[in-house]
Amino acid sequence: GATGVTWPADVLPGTPQWERCRSMFTSDVNAAALGFYDGGADEVLVNEAHWSMRNLLLEHMDERVQMLTGKHKSLSMVEGIQHGDVDAVAFVGYHTGAGTEGVLAHTYLANSITGVWLDGVRASEGLLNAHVAAEYGVPVVLVTGDDLTCVDAEGYAPGARKVAVKDYVSRYAAVCR
Repeated sequence: GATGVTWPADVLPGTPQWERCRSMFTSDVNAAALGFYDGGADEVLVNEAHWSMRNLLLEHMDERVQMLTGKHKSLSMVEGIQHGDVDAVAFVGYHTGAGTEGVLAHTYLANSITGVWLDGVRASEGLLNAHVAAEYGVPVVLVTGDDLTCVDAEGYAPGARKVAVKDYVSRYAAVCR
């Protein structure tokens, strides 16, 4: 999850909490993009991939960032990776999977899916998307979310940098940084 997000209304379009949290999420994504530029990247494509896929504030992103936004993308959260010009991916604002501990833990549909497994392992969206990225030979180099998301990421992206933006207290509570 993104900085400050701990409650379902935080990600529900139209609520006051959503307006506040989408601004913080935009800041998280922008910080990651700036890190890529500082590290020498020529281009950064942000694939907006949370729920409605219309949450980030493009007008607050670094002007060099390109943003893919909206629904119905063939590879959903990792759309764009299939074109062969992606060197690395970052999973910003991620969370643990359905049926596990973690702030707002879910896999795709929080109210419908109680668990997803891949090769007998409970799968988070991070694990699933890391496998898609691996199919295209693209490494995951950054994962951000709560502290348990960072632990989960050790399993699917051991070489990636992990940044905890909050510490898990319960499904709906965290110590935010």
